[in-house]
Amino acid sequence: MMKRIIQIANFLILFILTFFITNVANAQDITVKGIVHDPKGITIPGASVSVVNELKGTISDIDGKFTVSNVKVGDIILISFIGYEKYTFTVKESMKPEIKVYLKESVSELDEVVVIGYGEQKKEDLTGAISRVSGKDIERSTNASFENELQGRMAGVRVVSNSGQPGASSSVSIRGVNSIGGNNRPLYVIDGVPIISDDNMGFAQNEGSGQSAMADINPADIKSVEVLKDASSTAIYGSMGSNGVILITTKQGEAGDIKTNVSGKYGVQELPKWMYKDVLDTPGYMSLRAETNRLSSTDSLNYLGNTSDTLTNTNWQDQLYRQGYVADINASVSGGTRKFNFRTSANYYKSEGIIENSGFERITFNANVNGQVSEKLRMSSTIYIANSDAQQVNTGTGFDPSKGQGSVVLQGLRAQPTLDLEGNNLINNSLALFNNTPLDMVRLNSMQNLTNVLVGNLSLDYNIGKGFALTTRYGVNNGNRENNFYRATNPANRIDDIDGWAKRRFSSFSSWNWDNQIRYNKKVNKFNVNALLMSSLRSSQDNWSSQEAQNFPSDALKWYNMGAGTSQLSNNSGYGKRTLMSFTARAILSYDNRYFLTVSERIDGASQFSKNNKWASFPAVSASWKINQEKFFSVRNVDLLKLRASYGTNGSPASRIGQSLAIYSTHYGVLGSETKYRSPALREAFFTNDELKWELTKELNFGLDFSFYKSRITFTGDYYIKNTDDLLLNTNVPGYTGFKEGLVNVGSLQNKGLELMLKTTNVESGDFSWSSSIMYTNAKTYITDLNVDKLNTGYQNPWINEGATQRLIIGKELGTFWGRKQEGVFQYEDFKEFRGMTTEEAARKYREDLKEAKYQVGGLNGKYTPWKEKDVGQARYPGQPKYKDLNGDGKINSEDLTEIGNAQPDFVWSLGNDFTYKNLTLSIFIVGEQGRQMANLNNWQLSFLNGSHNTTQEIFDNRWTPENPTEDTHIALGSNNQSTISFSDDFIEDASFVRLKRIDLMYRFVREKFNANLTFSVSDIYTWTNYSGYNPDVSLGGHNALKMGHDYGIYPLPITYNVGLNLTFK
Repeated sequence: MMKRIIQIANFLILFILTFFITNVANAQDITVKGIVHDPKGITIPGASVSVVNELKGTISDIDGKFTVSNVKVGDIILISFIGYEKYTFTVKESMKPEIKVYLKESVSELDEVVVIGYGEQKKEDLTGAISRVSGKDIERSTNASFENELQGRMAGVRVVSNSGQPGASSSVSIRGVNSIGGNNRPLYVIDGVPIISDDNMGFAQNEGSGQSAMADINPADIKSVEVLKDASSTAIYGSMGSNGVILITTKQGEAGDIKTNVSGKYGVQELPKWMYKDVLDTPGYMSLRAETNRLSSTDSLNYLGNTSDTLTNTNWQDQLYRQGYVADINASVSGGTRKFNFRTSANYYKSEGIIENSGFERITFNANVNGQVSEKLRMSSTIYIANSDAQQVNTGTGFDPSKGQGSVVLQGLRAQPTLDLEGNNLINNSLALFNNTPLDMVRLNSMQNLTNVLVGNLSLDYNIGKGFALTTRYGVNNGNRENNFYRATNPANRIDDIDGWAKRRFSSFSSWNWDNQIRYNKKVNKFNVNALLMSSLRSSQDNWSSQEAQNFPSDALKWYNMGAGTSQLSNNSGYGKRTLMSFTARAILSYDNRYFLTVSERIDGASQFSKNNKWASFPAVSASWKINQEKFFSVRNVDLLKLRASYGTNGSPASRIGQSLAIYSTHYGVLGSETKYRSPALREAFFTNDELKWELTKELNFGLDFSFYKSRITFTGDYYIKNTDDLLLNTNVPGYTGFKEGLVNVGSLQNKGLELMLKTTNVESGDFSWSSSIMYTNAKTYITDLNVDKLNTGYQNPWINEGATQRLIIGKELGTFWGRKQEGVFQYEDFKEFRGMTTEEAARKYREDLKEAKYQVGGLNGKYTPWKEKDVGQARYPGQPKYKDLNGDGKINSEDLTEIGNAQPDFVWSLGNDFTYKNLTLSIFIVGEQGRQMANLNNWQLSFLNGSHNTTQEIFDNRWTPENPTEDTHIALGSNNQSTISFSDDFIEDASFVRLKRIDLMYRFVREKFNANLTFSVSDIYTWTNYSGYNPDVSLGGHNALKMGHDYGIYPLPITYNVGLNLTFK
């Protein structure tokens, strides 16, 4: 024991001596020398250099050099200079003979430089409407795509989730909807290269979600996102920018020592049980089947009223949803000198969704270099490569679960609780229409989307002299996609006795653009001129091939051996090419930092149009006035007070090749008189309209910007009116054309909106600061002209007997729901046969009548006589839904359909708060939409109450029964379907919401050899809403503006809990 104590004592003495000697050595005085530069490498004289917490210091000399003597290892050196951010470093035992320090410019809210079309400009000098989100906000994203992180960050930009499926796209609209039949997506530009942003739809069935093209971009590589909103800002992109422009600037290398950054995030995702829908359990479902005469006598005897725990009682939401996860790893190296800098990065991202067999995996590589080749020539180049693999589950709107079709999310609600996990049904299978469990539909149906993308550019800038400069930039965006689908062989998953069904599609796309610019920048006294002349040439092409086969001997090879299918179906292929030639002129003029004027014009020629309509011109003008710079303005503490006004035009060409010029496809005809044979022939594939015109948008914008107290309070407000004529829409065409549908110019729409953005620094005292941001957007899109009175839009599945769920109507909002007005339920007193009876007497009679009619609507027809004459054309039986007879003709038909709601919100808003105390930062972000409505097609299906599938407890409890004749929900009958239960305002719900979008907590570490950020975040935390579905802000049909505001089996949006670590090595 004593020996052990002596050993410990010797160790402690040795440790203390070592510690003392080390500190004595570290305490030795050393001298630190260095030189201070600005970001461009120019030396800074007069910079303050001091030792933190010590009365030691100096300033840099005329050459930017400094010397600090008598410092110790571990001391912290602070370097500062007016207009630049402070820089600190820790004294090390082995220092370089001369340390090179590069200070970053200290940028205020007003001095911030934003990216505009083909250039940059100080924020306070802007004449157009441009919003910006920094990379710090985007980098927080745990989603594969950065688009969802834009929600609520910018006024005038609305983001709607198309699906919670990993890698799924979001619908981004800038200042409302600009096109109803053409392309309605914004233009995405990465480092000057316009990219192809169409979703990878794969084999998504009937409006199922696609994979976002933006999911192939690593959010950690993004430095900033600028959104060009008004036509004066987007006109310089011509027809490509008709729906707004999103400029993505990636991170670049900076002058200074080489920095290595490594970061990792890990998160778990879940759909909490409090978000589950309350569906019937087995006892409740038995009651429903008994009411609809779907319960056999044996099942009725054994199970009706049986609440035993031993009965099969499956809540399919428990089985369908699991805990998902997100893993995101990034590494980058950057650095350089004044003449040369670089940055390279790599990323690995993987997400497993909250539903089995859904996930997204991505690998990216990014590299850029910027170099001063000579005194006048500068070169920059960027390359971005991404590879992704998306596994998807079906969230389409197919409606026949007996054939393995339809959304697995909807089937998770409809599936019978009497089914067990193996598909065995507690009740008599001869009456059970469900042959698939939701898990069968997940596991036996495989959907895969593979994508490879390359984006690159090379830019040369030559300074001619005397204010002139020449720039040439060549950019490419190439990629290929592989889409695979396989439905496995399974007795419960068969479709028309098919043993295995495979589809495979290969596609590739490529585009290049070449811009040549001449710039002129000159300042003469108080005048400043920045002029641009540019020619652009852009070409894009795509080709594809597809295969389909059925009846495979085995499921083992899935789609990898298409020839093994004994039934070879259609094999198709196609090719298309587009060319766009453009000429652009722009002048940015300013006088005395008070008056600013921007004038531009772009001329586009598009190969899609016929000879007489190929070319279009898009002029724009904008101006601003800094009132605070006037001599008569003497209000203190006002940094900026600026008025803006702009007018501009944009256009949109046909979205598909061959709609103005003919495109051909192969068809077969039968030839021969005696011996008949099939012979291939070419014919036009689509209706060709040689009179097709560009969609043309004209926009007027008024803006106000102000800033107080050194940017502690900043405000931006805009009001705009935007009119679009010659709308492109695929609609009915005359029969003599040989086609049913074709693309034509059908009418006009108008967008109006008000955008407000307020940012404040509420507290900035010592170690604590608190800043806030408030955003408000009111944007509405109206139909102002149509070639016909109205057009059907919305959801148009064939099982909807009364047409589409929405209509385009002159003078009404886009997204107007169209259906019946429900006025409750027909009661006993509405029929002569029940007059004078008590409820008990009427119930006894009606029960007998129902039994005789076998609980079928057809059996009740003609049994009863309506008491009121106005009900003769509608009322047939008690418990029947009652719809409003709008024209008073005593009949309920198509003439009684009317406007029943609207999908557009009245306004969108957000509130953000950032709190910082020393090294700890807390951010809370809330978003909301008010006044929007949603067509809950899930509830329409669940409300049929025909006993074949499950329903919610609320619908079941509120149903009309003979003993409890309510006014809420109709009677349960075995033949209830879309013919007896019409699409009505009963299924239009208030989808306004307030969502706690994100909470982020970050702690910063500063160490001698590295800096670190430790983060914890929760996203999509809780939503306050009256909407009864999973999510109130979803969009069936994705980017299709004609189907906004529908929820039908869409993959829920999960909550994500995330922890991350970011290390930067010095």
